[in-house]
Amino acid sequence: MEDDAELTLEKLEEEIAQEDPDDYEDENVIGIEALKERSHKSELMESSKPDEILESSTDATEWNLEVERVLPQLKVTIRTDNKDWRIHVDQMHQHKDGIESSLKDTKTYLNKLQDEISKTLEKVASREKYINNQVKDLIQEYRGAQSYLGEAKDRYQQVSGGVTERTRALAEVRHGQIHGCREHLSSHG
Repeated sequence: MEDDAELTLEKLEEEIAQEDPDDYEDENVIGIEALKERSHKSELMESSKPDEILESSTDATEWNLEVERVLPQLKVTIRTDNKDWRIHVDQMHQHKDGIESSLKDTKTYLNKLQDEISKTLEKVASREKYINNQVKDLIQEYRGAQSYLGEAKDRYQQVSGGVTERTRALAEVRHGQIHGCREHLSSHG
């Protein structure tokens, strides 16, 4: 239920804009003429004041009851403008506070994680040293076997190279003998 008594920022701005424009010249910069007019207006207002002070005949308790009855109907709604820099500053402070609180929690978790990782790395390093000590003799034996295998391969290459040369030479000799026998047979033939 909307109430006619609801006052919005836009209505307030309209009322201010409807006031005497001579009071607001050039963004509240007042010239000499405007000051003279203001002082003249204030003199007129003072002369129109009543000579005696008016006193209210309303009872204070009745007045308070009426205020309490009407108070829920009196609402001042100020619509926020997203372009208002104050809102952005407040939002930045809220986000900063949120980030700082999250950072505290995150730092705690990250420090715990770092400690756990450091302990795990120490365990892995000590196990690696233990395993290396256990297989030290086997590693040396393996390296010796690799060097013996390398030497055996070299000897095999040398021997097989000699066999290949002798097989080729034998083939040439046979080929030459067969060719020579054919010539001998064809000349005696």
